[in-house]
Amino acid sequence: MKRNISLVFLALIIVFCMMVFTLLSMGPIYIPFEVVTRFISGQEVASQTYFDILWQIRVPKILTGILAGSALSIAGLVMQTYFGNPLAGPFVLGISSGSALGVALWVMTSSIFLGALPEYFNDYGLVASGIFGGSIILLLLMLTASKVTSKVVLLVMGLLFGHFTSGIISVLVAKSGAQEIKTFLLWGLGSFERVSGNQLLVFLSVVVFAILCALLLIKPLNSLLLGEQYAKSMGLNISRFKYFAIVITAILAGSVTAFCGPIIFLGTVIPHLARWIFKTSDHKVLMPGVILLGSIFSLIAENIASGFFSLNIPLNAIMGLMGVPIIVVFMWSKQKDLRS
Repeated sequence: MKRNISLVFLALIIVFCMMVFTLLSMGPIYIPFEVVTRFISGQEVASQTYFDILWQIRVPKILTGILAGSALSIAGLVMQTYFGNPLAGPFVLGISSGSALGVALWVMTSSIFLGALPEYFNDYGLVASGIFGGSIILLLLMLTASKVTSKVVLLVMGLLFGHFTSGIISVLVAKSGAQEIKTFLLWGLGSFERVSGNQLLVFLSVVVFAILCALLLIKPLNSLLLGEQYAKSMGLNISRFKYFAIVITAILAGSVTAFCGPIIFLGTVIPHLARWIFKTSDHKVLMPGVILLGSIFSLIAENIASGFFSLNIPLNAIMGLMGVPIIVVFMWSKQKDLRS
């Protein structure tokens, strides 16, 4: 079993490296493979234009895709295990909608006082607003969870929270200027290309810190697989774990939504694919597994959007077109397993 898991990881790492290499080479301006090889190996690149494209545009885009895919996949895994619900995820339960509301409030009201603040403050304000909005919705979900026993009710409440925040966003859009509306709508289409410089440093710091904290949840998550009573018997403080999971999930989902937009599909589906591929529910395997799978699928989507075909279409369009067939195949295979 361990050997099979190691082989799966090796295969995924090879695919990951291929996606990174391809995304460095392909795009509106094709960069020869030998130039990319020299760049990766740290050798001097003869063309300054190629070097600038690789270092200033494509490397930040790839790093952003890796961070976003990893963050959303881990957030989805934590939520699905905690709630015991296969539909749980940042998007389905309204966390991304809460983050979107925070960003909408920031984008559409910050112009009032941004003139008196340092320019770099916008980087921190954007991610803080996304995290705050997602945290509010997740806290409401946890409050609901403490009052109701039905997981279906909890799921419905999450959807209602998402619709409620969407309604507030619609009001803000209706009362905002053309430039603020355009900025918010472009943000909502999803993109890995607009994060660079100080924003990338902030994004990298926040996501890496949250992922490292999420790794501390591996043992508690494994104990929860057998139910809360078993987890309590193993010495797990459910209340403390709940709030720790809230903070980590909100930071992961909120930061990605703030910088990249409400990226769909990854947070809900990748954890299921990881369980399917690795044939295990052990979070010691699933945690690194979803990080790798989430990164790969993010890079595949970006390759389709701006790599191979240079389509320059919204990232979420690719995620939807790519995600639905995967979900259908996955559910069909599970249905056949259930019948057998």
